[in-house]
Amino acid sequence: VCLGISNSNLYLACTRSDDDSLPKLLLKEVSGALDTINLGDSNGYDSLLFFRKETGTANNTFESVKHRGWFISTAFDD
Repeated sequence: VCLGISNSNLYLACTRSDDDSLPKLLLKEVSGALDTINLGDSNGYDSLLFFRKETGTANNTFESVKHRGWFISTAFDD
């Protein structure tokens, strides 16, 4: 899934500056339509993709497609 802010062209992205740094969550501005995004996308849009998994009645986890093992979380304990 892509996680975007309503009525804007801003999306959550999981990215890092080099192989030695930790991934960071940031807002990325996108111009144009997001029809199909593939891993290794030339625009870097693959950083916008997350795996969504339901983990209960009202809980979801979001794992970065580009940086496997990195999750959007509200606490270090999750």
